Amino acid sequence: MARMMARKMARRLPPSVTWDELESAALLGLTEAACRYETNRAEPFMAFAAKRVRGAILDQLRRDDFLTRRGRRLARSVSDTATTLEAELGRAASDDEIGAAAGLTADEVREGAAALRRAKAEAFDEVSHSLDDSVATREAVNRAQTRVELRHAVGNLAERDAMVLSMLYRDGLTLREVGDVLGVSESRVCQIHKRALKELRAHLA
Repeated sequence: MARMMARKMARRLPPSVTWDELESAALLGLTEAACRYETNRAEPFMAFAAKRVRGAILDQLRRDDFLTRRGRRLARSVSDTATTLEAELGRAASDDEIGAAAGLTADEVREGAAALRRAKAEAFDEVSHSLDDSVATREAVNRAQTRVELRHAVGNLAERDAMVLSMLYRDGLTLREVGDVLGVSESRVCQIHKRALKELRAHLA
């Protein structure tokens, strides 16, 4: 299970992320789960372990993230300023306008935009920022807003429902593989999946 989750996540990441690193993190997460699991828990061990394994893999990705603190600060400043200016101006802001509004030099604006483009994909926790040159496009802003609303809706689901959606859509597991993790049948996973989607639609509506 741990290796399978690491393999599925590795397929969606840049080539710079090695399979060995994710596998090691996954197995460490599994070991931690085995040490902390209490037999009197109502939650099946596989479900408990899946959360620990996923968390360990995400922690490894964060440790390996090559963006410096300065790069992150500039990327956030450029992104936030570009989004604000676009809303105010009704068009994409230029690098000079972003620099003036954010108090950044031209080199810092370019560095921040480059940092955003280089940022690695991470597992269910950050909104993606699509960039055209150095500024966010209106389409990217709309996608970001949808991601925020969807994340909020998922947070209102029951824990098992959210876990099923996470394993299906974030980790790329099949219905059968999710059933193996949770210790339930494939048909039961299908029922949970349908129920979770129905509740998501209601929240988003």
